Order: sequence, then C-alpha cells, then structure tokens
Amino acid sequence: MHLLPAGNSFTGRIRKVWDNIRSQSPIQLFIWIVIIAIFVFYCIPKSKRSVYLLPIYPFMAVLIAQYLEALMQKGAKVFKVSAYIFASLCLLLTVVFFAVRCQMIPDSIWGNGRHAAENIAFMQALESTSFSISKWLIIVLPVVAAICTLRLVIKKSSTGSLLYGITGCVLCLFVALDGVYQPTILAVKSDKHLAEDIRKQVPEGVVYSYTDRMIRFY
Repeated sequence: MHLLPAGNSFTGRIRKVWDNIRSQSPIQLFIWIVIIAIFVFYCIPKSKRSVYLLPIYPFMAVLIAQYLEALMQKGAKVFKVSAYIFASLCLLLTVVFFAVRCQMIPDSIWGNGRHAAENIAFMQALESTSFSISKWLIIVLPVVAAICTLRLVIKKSSTGSLLYGITGCVLCLFVALDGVYQPTILAVKSDKHLAEDIRKQVPEGVVYSYTDRMIRFY
C-alpha cells in the first residue's frame, strides 16, 4: 500500500496509478504491453522454456537503459559500488584461472560427490590446454577492463564514465567466458572420442543403435 500514490481512498490511489501509466509516452506503453503480453502468454502452456522469452529481451534492454540513464542524471552512488564489484569479478576470474593453470588448486577440493570426476576433468582441461596468442589476449581482457574501471573510480570520474567502465567489464567478462573458458571446459563433455572408437571398430558400413529411451545421437 505504501508504494501507491497518496490519496483519500484506495480507489482514488489506484486511479492515480492508472493515470500515471496512461501518461507515459506511447513508446513506453508499447514496450510494457509487449513485455507483459508475451510473459503472461508463455506462462499459460505447460512447457516453459527460457527461449520463449527471448522476444522481450530487447524491450527490457530499453527500459534498463532508461533506468540507468535516470540514475546517471541523479549521480547515484550505485555506479561506484558496481564498478568495484565488476572490477573485482574480472580480477577474481583471472586470478582463479592462473591458480588452476599453476596447479595450485588440488583435485580434492571437489570431494567425492556425483559430479566430482567431471569437475576435476574440467579443471584439468584448463590446466593442460594450450592456447593461441589471440586467446591469451582474450584472457587478459578482463584485467585491462578492471584496471581502467578502477582508475575511473580513483579519479572520481563522472557517473557516465563509470557506467562505460562497468559496461566494459561486463563485456570483457562475457568475451572471456564465451571465447576461452566455456569452450575449453565443455570440450571435455564432447563425444568425439566415442565416435573415433566406433570408427575403429566399424570403419565402413552403417552403425545401428537401439534404446528404449528418447535419446538422439547428434
């Protein structure tokens, strides 16, 4: 109730909320209608997959950009805190990678659980995989972004500059994760070695398989 506008009655306060909604620009109203309509529609069917919500992402991005712009005009301190957080994440990711690379993290850290062997294989892939010069440059990118962002904080730059620094940190994090770390780790789960063993057993001809479960071999 305290989030509603001030008024003499509950009905009057709800009417003010509706008037505030209608007073928005046509573009903002269209954005909200698209987001709510798509989200509610895909909540109805039983099968719910995250990809169904992809159409609302661009519209949500517009609202987030407008929200950040409003915060930037107010000079909110959240940008300074966020700059420290994302710069720390960039540095932490790189430090953990080099710790794994130098074999400073023992395999026993994963314990004896169900996924222990798989996690150990992931870590060993990061240890032993040889990277090209371009991939090493991608690995260093988060460190560069973190240093630039921290310099902006130390120089007490404007909120707009801090926002650019935070955006750079986020971008470099995703580039490093998608360009180096995840492909190296997920390659361990590949069935390429299984296909090579089958090719040795059956060098020519058609290979058949039977299962009572819905398994498709890609």
